[in-house]
Amino acid sequence: MNFKVDEYFAKQVFEETFKFYNVGSQIYGLHTKDSDTDIIIVSNSHKLITGKKYQYTKDEFDYTIMNEETFNQKAKSGDDLVCFEAYYSTGGRDFDVAKVVRAYSGIAHRDLLQAQKLNSEKKLYHSIRCQFIAEELLQSNDINLSMCAKDAKDIAADNEVPFQIVERIVRLRSILKGN
Repeated sequence: MNFKVDEYFAKQVFEETFKFYNVGSQIYGLHTKDSDTDIIIVSNSHKLITGKKYQYTKDEFDYTIMNEETFNQKAKSGDDLVCFEAYYSTGGRDFDVAKVVRAYSGIAHRDLLQAQKLNSEKKLYHSIRCQFIAEELLQSNDINLSMCAKDAKDIAADNEVPFQIVERIVRLRSILKGN
């Protein structure tokens, strides 16, 4: 859960920011004219409590704010895959592979069900992208995030997921659950 903050709080925290990460649809080329810009802010501010994430939105920008300890914990544990992708894309490799794979697999399965129910290309894309990332992590612990996104976008654009992809998502989820 993110705690909403006002502009005054955000400006004070921004003054002590030492890292920021562009995340979300824009880094994968999936944004539309209505998309906002998602940014993770990592700050040294004493105002931030470890374990908490803060949210500030202004105009077309959506900021998720946290201290470095929170960012690293969430990225390395797989508790927050947006943090994980920001961490990984900047060279971070010290993370719990099993937990991250389980997290991606769970999201792939959940979003596949939602995509089928809602006939949503966006959910289908997200499901396939998460599956591809989970598979790459399992195979080599080396992910090409951009390629996973591009391949998933190409498949999802047909808006009819190939049976083999569904089978892979269900199979990986089953293996991780111990079935």
